[in-house]
Amino acid sequence: MNGRAWSSKVLVNFVIALVACQVAVVSQGLPVSGVASAAGKAPETGKTKITFMTHYVLTLPFGKVLDQAIQEYERLHPNIQIDVQFVPVTELLPKILVAQSTGIAPDVVSIAGYMLGDLAEAGMLQEVPSSVRQIVDDVYLPGLSVFATYGGKQLGLTTEFMPRAMVANVRMLEAAGLPSRTPATFGELEEWARKLTQKEPDGRFKVAGYAIETGSSGQAVWGTIFSFAWSNGGRYLTPDYRRVAFNTPEVADAVNYLAGLVSKGIAVAKSWVVVDMRSEKAALSMAHGPYWKNEFTRPKEYVYDRFISGLMPAGKTGKPAAPTYGWLLGVTTGSSHSKEAWEFITWLTTSVDEKTGMTRMGQVMAELGSMPVTRPDLAHTPVLKEAFMSGFLEAIRKGFTVPDPVGPKALQLQNLFMNEIVPAILGTRSTAEALERAAQLTQAELDKIFTKR
Repeated sequence: MNGRAWSSKVLVNFVIALVACQVAVVSQGLPVSGVASAAGKAPETGKTKITFMTHYVLTLPFGKVLDQAIQEYERLHPNIQIDVQFVPVTELLPKILVAQSTGIAPDVVSIAGYMLGDLAEAGMLQEVPSSVRQIVDDVYLPGLSVFATYGGKQLGLTTEFMPRAMVANVRMLEAAGLPSRTPATFGELEEWARKLTQKEPDGRFKVAGYAIETGSSGQAVWGTIFSFAWSNGGRYLTPDYRRVAFNTPEVADAVNYLAGLVSKGIAVAKSWVVVDMRSEKAALSMAHGPYWKNEFTRPKEYVYDRFISGLMPAGKTGKPAAPTYGWLLGVTTGSSHSKEAWEFITWLTTSVDEKTGMTRMGQVMAELGSMPVTRPDLAHTPVLKEAFMSGFLEAIRKGFTVPDPVGPKALQLQNLFMNEIVPAILGTRSTAEALERAAQLTQAELDKIFTKR
C-alpha cells in the first residue's frame, strides 16, 4: 500500500474518532462483561483447550491484566481452558512455522506485522469470518484493520498500534538549559546532543546526548534509519515490494547524519538503548513505540515522570516521519477449535468492561503503552493525556505516520539491512559501500521471493 495513502487513511479515521469520542460515550450497544458469547459447548469428556502462543509476559504489569482477562473468560465459559504458551519475541515466528509444519499449531497467535507476510504466504492464518467482522467493524476504529490485512484479506484483529517518536529526559533538558520539548530539526538534535553529553575523565560517556539503536533487531534498526531517511525523502522498497529503493542520496544523508553524531562523540550507538534511557545514561533517543512506557514504569525503576515524547526531527522535506507498525491476534489454519478460538479473541478485543468502559485487550494495551484501536478504548484510555504519549499521538493527528514494510521475509530483509548499515553508523565502513552492498543483497532476496511465486 502507498505510504501516504496508508497514513492519510489511518490519520483521518483516528482524528474523526478522537473528536467523536470527546463528545459522546461510545460503548452503548457494545458487548459487555457478563454477556455470554456464542461459544459452542465443550465435549462432555472435558474442557475445550485453546492454545494461545504469545510473547506477552504474564508476570509484567500489562501481562497481569491479560491474565486477569483470560481468567475472566474461563469463568464466563467454564468449558473453555486457555493454555498460554509464552515464546520470546525473537523466537515467535520460527516457533509458529515449526509448530504448524509438525501438526501441533497453536489455536491463537499474537504476531507482529512483520510476521504477517511469512505466515500468510505459508497459508497459516485464517481469514477473519464474516460474523466476526460484523462485530469488529462496530467496535474498531476505521482503517486500523490495515495492520492485520495482507493480500486483500483480513487475517486477524489488530491489537497494538505503535508509531515511533523522539523521547527526552526532561530533568536533563532543564539541567542543560534547554526547553521542555524534543528537538525539531536534524540541526537542533545535533546541537542539543552536544549540550547534553557528559564525559568521564577518560573520555567514556557519563551521559550520551543521543542514543542510536544498532542491534536489538532488524526492525528496530530499520525504524531508526527510516525515521530520519523518510523525512529526507528517502524510501525503502518500491510500493509493490519488488525493488530496492534505498540506495539513494536521501537515505545516504540520513545514515551519514547518524554516523556523524557518533564520530563527533555526542551519541552512543548500541543495542537496547531504552536501558540507557531508563538508567539516565542517555538524554535523547527514538522510542520504537509508546510501549516504552512499560520500560519506564518497572517496579523499583519507576522513571516515567522524567520523560516526554515529541515528533521526530524534520529533515530535508521539512516534515517529520513516524514509521509505524502493529501487532495482531490471529487463528491458525491448523487450529483444532477454530470456532472457539475466534470467539475468544473477539471477546478479548471487543467486549467492554462495565467498570472501565474499555475492552479487555484495550486495558492490556493501555498498561503496555499502545495507541488505542477501538472506539471505547479511545474514549476511555487515560494514558492519552500523559506527557509521554503526546509525541506519538501528535504523529497520528498530523499525518506523519508511515507504514513499516509488510511482506514475505520482512524481518529477514530488515536484518540484512541492519547488518550492512550498522558498520556505516559505527564508522567502520563507508555509507556508499554499505548501501550498495545492502541493496545488492536485498534485491537478490526479493528476486528469489518473487521467482518462487
